[in-house]
This record gives sequence, structure tokens and C-alpha cells, in this order.
Amino acid sequence: MKNQNNPNIFGEINLKITLNILAVSFGVSLLITTAHNRVEEEQKKTLTFAVTTFATTAAGLGAFYAHKSLVQGQKYKLIDKTHSLIERWNDPEFIPFKVTAKKLVEKAKKEPLEQQDNWLVKYCNENIEEEIQIIAILNFLTEIALCIEEDFVDEGLLQKYFKTIVKDYCEDFHGLINHRRGNNHNQLRYKALIELKNKWIGTGK
Repeated sequence: MKNQNNPNIFGEINLKITLNILAVSFGVSLLITTAHNRVEEEQKKTLTFAVTTFATTAAGLGAFYAHKSLVQGQKYKLIDKTHSLIERWNDPEFIPFKVTAKKLVEKAKKEPLEQQDNWLVKYCNENIEEEIQIIAILNFLTEIALCIEEDFVDEGLLQKYFKTIVKDYCEDFHGLINHRRGNNHNQLRYKALIELKNKWIGTGK
């Protein structure tokens, strides 16, 4: 009962209560801060992951569409080149050349079979302008063959259109082609054209 009248005891109780409250408050604050930091850290990780994923996906899609655009561009160029060759063959400027070729073939076929090649070579040597027209056609067909070799064109489409044309000109003007190749001494001349004819038609052997 004596202690009730001691003011120091009341002060000690108040101090203990205050310290306990401060300790609890500090502990709660520390817990909240720690929890908050953990949440922020998780959010940061989530945000970083999301940004990385988005960037990777965007880069992947960009590369995909860039590749697709490049492939489509190459395909369009290939088709354009293929169509341009067909258009050039059908150009009215080629008509006189085709008429000359047809006339020479008809004349050559009036000769005995074994003499037709020699007759054609002799005639072209004596008629330079007509020879130039035939050579222009053979050079054009050789250009087609070279474009096919280099994959600049759609071979399937050109084969459908030019298969018979290549066959006829290579066979009808075999003598002239062989003569201009120097009986194989100049093997590069018309090489691509001959190989294309053999590929599409066969060697005929």
C-alpha cells in the first residue's frame, strides 16, 4: 500500500507503456515497410519481365514481318521479270524476226534432210540482215535460259510458255547454232540455251 503514494512508480509505468507502444509501433512500421519493399520488388520483377517479354515479342514480330515482306518483294520481282520476258517476245518489233525465221525454215525444208543445215548456214552468210534477225531471236532465248539459271524468273511459267518455242528454234536452227559455236570450239555461245532445251525436252538421243 505504501507504493501507491510513490510518484516514481507511476512514472516508471508510464515510461514502460510508452516504450512498449514505441516498440510495437516500430515493429509494425518495419513490418509494413518490409512488406511494401517486397511488394515493390515483386512489382519491379513483374514489370521487368513484362517489358522484356513485350520487347522480345515485338522484335520477333518485326523480324517475321520484315522477312515476309522481303520474300514477297523477291517474289513480285521474279514474277515481274517473268512477265516482262513474255511481253518482249510478244512485242510487235519481234514480228519481222519471226516472219524471217518462218520463211527460212520453210525454204530449208525444201532441201534434202541431210543438206538443210548447210543450206541454212550458207543462206545466212549471204543474207546478213536476215541472219541478224535470227541471231536476235537466239540471243533472246539464251537470255531466258540464263535468267532461269540464275533464278531470276519463274521457270515453271516460262516452261509452259516457251517450251515448244525453245524446242523448235533449237532444232530448226541447229546448223546455224553449231556453226556460230565454231563446231564446239566456242562452247560458251548458246550453251545455256542448249542446256535449257535438253532440260525441258531431252537430248533427243
